[in-house]
Amino acid sequence: MVLIALYWCYLLLLTGIYGIALKKIIRLTYLKPEITLLFGGFFITILASIWGLIGSLGIWFEICLLILALGIGVKTRKEVFDLFISLKAKVTTLRPALKVLFGIITILALAQSASAPYMIDNETYYIQTIKWLDTYGFVPGLANLHFFLSQVSGWHILQSATNLDILFPHFNDLSGFFLVVGNLYAFSYLNDYFKTRLWTQLAIGLFPVFNIFLFQFIGAPSPDIGVYICFLYMLGTFLDHHDQPKAETISILFILALLGCYIKLTAVLFIVFPIYVWFNKNKPVKSIVLRLGVLGLLTALLFVLKNTIITGYLLYPITTIKTASWALPDVLQSFYQEQTKLHGFFMTAAEYDNSSFLQRFIRWVSLPKLHGFFNASMCILLLLFPLVIWKAKRYKKPLVFLFILSIVQVLLLLLSSPQYRYFFMFFIALVSVSIAFWFKNKLQLIQWGLILSTILIAVPLFVPINLNRFTTNEFHLSLSQFSSQYILTPHPKTRYTQATYTTTSLPTFELYTPKNVDFFWATGDGPLPCVQQQQIDYFRYYYKIEPELRGTDFKDGFFSKVLEDE
Repeated sequence: MVLIALYWCYLLLLTGIYGIALKKIIRLTYLKPEITLLFGGFFITILASIWGLIGSLGIWFEICLLILALGIGVKTRKEVFDLFISLKAKVTTLRPALKVLFGIITILALAQSASAPYMIDNETYYIQTIKWLDTYGFVPGLANLHFFLSQVSGWHILQSATNLDILFPHFNDLSGFFLVVGNLYAFSYLNDYFKTRLWTQLAIGLFPVFNIFLFQFIGAPSPDIGVYICFLYMLGTFLDHHDQPKAETISILFILALLGCYIKLTAVLFIVFPIYVWFNKNKPVKSIVLRLGVLGLLTALLFVLKNTIITGYLLYPITTIKTASWALPDVLQSFYQEQTKLHGFFMTAAEYDNSSFLQRFIRWVSLPKLHGFFNASMCILLLLFPLVIWKAKRYKKPLVFLFILSIVQVLLLLLSSPQYRYFFMFFIALVSVSIAFWFKNKLQLIQWGLILSTILIAVPLFVPINLNRFTTNEFHLSLSQFSSQYILTPHPKTRYTQATYTTTSLPTFELYTPKNVDFFWATGDGPLPCVQQQQIDYFRYYYKIEPELRGTDFKDGFFSKVLEDE
């Protein structure tokens, strides 16, 4: 916990400085300090993406990043000082009860981050993605080695750029830092609500109620946390300024939308927020077009280059435009897309092909445990939310906009990968707005709800709980518990600390494969390159392909060789 706290202080300083730099570039006169920190993360991600095109994000990048930060910090020392004074004031001006709750949540977030990571995706590709970035940067055709590595998120680029792996190998705690900052953002709204009784402020202030769910993501750099925090800031900015938007409102929403999309393409609808505000603004805003246009084009260019290098497709995961000789084979890409789609419905290929859209939808809302709960709850919310819209007066237009966007998000997912994680930001928004509107005068109920939700964070962190009644995923049946040994140093970045790795020879290189981690996609914290042997054998046998080096070194990348029939 102590080392993570120090690491978060480093992130606070680094993102603060770069956030101020981006604020000056865009020429924003005011930006909330929490959003400034996220802007700083975005700026670092852009710099790291540019560097990753030609080299690794290891020691030399981190040294250059720190030197540049020191230079910017000296030049903007007054703004940096003001930023941290503002953050301090955010905490000190909270009501005593909120201050205590925020302190407890921060300590619990440190404890959760120091414990073993819960997300199984961390063991399949988060660790390996970041390790490849740390060692080589963007590697041509890397997805051919393990196609989960095609999902190089902007969140992982940011984690790689700031993980200080040259000093300590176990920092993997970007999500925990930004979740704590997001909670401060919410508590500041809640603090204002107790003064103004404005229910829209309460809607943003209810974000900490969802910590019981969000905390399970912060043991690893889950892109979902980045998306949720982006959406929280967008929703707060949108509700604050929907009726009298300024040019700066459009700028803030646009940059948050860019970051959300660069983190995860499931956030593509975020871009509709600044467009909506643009067309609802009475005065022209041509002055911001050039600056935002340049930033948008740069982000889009980096997205395209990253995809092209790693997967060979221009707009991956859209696979209609193949741009490189090392592109993932069609059979491999089709396999991945089909498995992703089937997983969302918990169906076999035959069941999916022989069912109608209505039958698949019924199956989706009636899935067992958490999947079915969130899917059905989202549908019920969409049915009932028009009541809130009907009763609301001043906020009818923004609520209609939020409602339509939520429907579109669910429909898009039903046609691709309908996992509740991908619409959960809209679920949070609809639940928070509904509760805030109907219970805006129930102050004691709200306070007790916040206290109860905070207690619920602590219970699974210290008490073993079997999650068999909540999930069907065998790798998510038990949450990570905190141990006193993590007070100083955190748990390693992998839950499989006892994993052993052996080498397997392929025609052009040797890879490492875990021997005591019996999971098809698992890699853990294995040396590069790391893939399960059974995965190589499976695709060799059923699809007649296996990965091969494009040159003599791993930085030259990989391609999928088509094997001749024996």
